[in-house]
Amino acid sequence: MKNNADIFPNTGLSVGMIYEKVVLVCGEDPAETARALEALGLKPRLVKSNREFHTYSLDGDGGGFTVCVTGIGSASVEISVTELYKCGARIFAHTGTCGSLSGAGRSGEVALVERALRFDGASFHYSPGAFGEAVAANPSHNSFASAALRAAGIEFISRDIISTDTFYCMGAGKDGDGKIVYPGVPLKKDFFPPPGYAAFKALLDSGIPYVIDMEAAAFLLICSEIDDNIFYVSLKGVSNAVPFEPGEQVAETGAALKSAIEASIAVIERAGSRSTA
Repeated sequence: MKNNADIFPNTGLSVGMIYEKVVLVCGEDPAETARALEALGLKPRLVKSNREFHTYSLDGDGGGFTVCVTGIGSASVEISVTELYKCGARIFAHTGTCGSLSGAGRSGEVALVERALRFDGASFHYSPGAFGEAVAANPSHNSFASAALRAAGIEFISRDIISTDTFYCMGAGKDGDGKIVYPGVPLKKDFFPPPGYAAFKALLDSGIPYVIDMEAAAFLLICSEIDDNIFYVSLKGVSNAVPFEPGEQVAETGAALKSAIEASIAVIERAGSRSTA
């Protein structure tokens, strides 16, 4: 039995429990993720379920790999990347679903993230900056991922993404009459607007096509700061448009998540066959 000091407190993992290759699924339902893996002909084996972190082992063409399903937001991805890295992960594909702003992507499409605009919380603890500042993906890793996806016959789009922890608060929706609503923070009047809201709303109103999620900016920045020799990419499945139509946000989640996970596995399998130094 391992000493409790060897077990990380959030994931419940320790060295030797995971593979070098990891698909990190952020903000998705574990049961939905398991269904997506099974639909791809894979058989996930539960390694550990602790708090909001659910870790599975799978067999792949290039050996085994790990899938870790986390909670929502940049704090969850910060914990996940940190503890998974300490357990031996060196090849990361961050995935999950995202929204599409101004026609950035159709439902079910896979978006390879090129830059993430920072409206999260965790990334600012790793590197100072301003709301809306972009953190770029590693260009050589994205080039490698593009080649891996083409080789696997997987179609994808390259997009910049807006990442905000306050996705549901700051993201635009439509009411029953089709009117666009910016709900803001549903608290005391003098608490609104939150920091960065004006810059965020300007992006929503700009007509520029972005995809939008909650974790990509923190993931890219933290990976770049942790280790120059790890491999990391962010791949998201488009599940809905922004502004949200009533009831639309969850309708296409399963199909979008399956596509994103399939793309992520194709990339990490190929990345595992090369040096990531």
